[in-house]
Amino acid sequence: MMEEEEEEEEEELEELAQDIKANGLQQPLVVDYLNGQEMLIDGRNRREACKRVGIVPHHVLLDGQDAVTYILSANINRRHLTKAAVVLKHAPDLANNVIMGHLSLDNAYEEARVRKGRAETYESRFNALKAAAPDLAEMVTDGPLNLEEAQAAYDQRVSEEERRKKGMARCLHELAMHSDLLERQREQVAVFGQLATELHPMLKKGAEVYCEGRLRLDSWTGDLTRILSQVED
Repeated sequence: MMEEEEEEEEEELEELAQDIKANGLQQPLVVDYLNGQEMLIDGRNRREACKRVGIVPHHVLLDGQDAVTYILSANINRRHLTKAAVVLKHAPDLANNVIMGHLSLDNAYEEARVRKGRAETYESRFNALKAAAPDLAEMVTDGPLNLEEAQAAYDQRVSEEERRKKGMARCLHELAMHSDLLERQREQVAVFGQLATELHPMLKKGAEVYCEGRLRLDSWTGDLTRILSQVED
């Protein structure tokens, strides 16, 4: 819970910094003097936001008001302003209901936070799709597909690719087994007839030779089971 609050405060501070960068500091810092030293009374976040975007903030003097009373009042007003800003940005359709008194600001704020979370989730999913399948993301942007349809198409694409890879792996496995069989067939080869007569001067028992032709496998069982490959013309 603490981490969520810190993340929310950081987001609000960054939004404030970007607003100040675009529109300038609309509400000056409030300072007072204590024992001859200047002390910031109100505007800590505004000062930090200005620092982030490289703007020197202007300030006004508290001018005799009670510092504690001013701080409490400013914080109460600021909390309502912050909630109102969130509603206007993420749930503007609820703003009139709040103004007319049909909906409390707190309830509108909670709904706006829910919508904000959904928007961030959508953006995160869209960015992930864009990185994996830019063509589908473009179709979402242009309108032919919504995000759910594009995600389903991408999932189907991934599934088909997985099936293709599994099929390729199975083929490679079968080829490897077939290669092992061919290696065994090459261990003993017998040739007969005219071919044997022609090869006899050039080969000896145990020699390696490349053969082309139709193979017939004969096997028999003696002390051991043996396989003999015969090359036929």
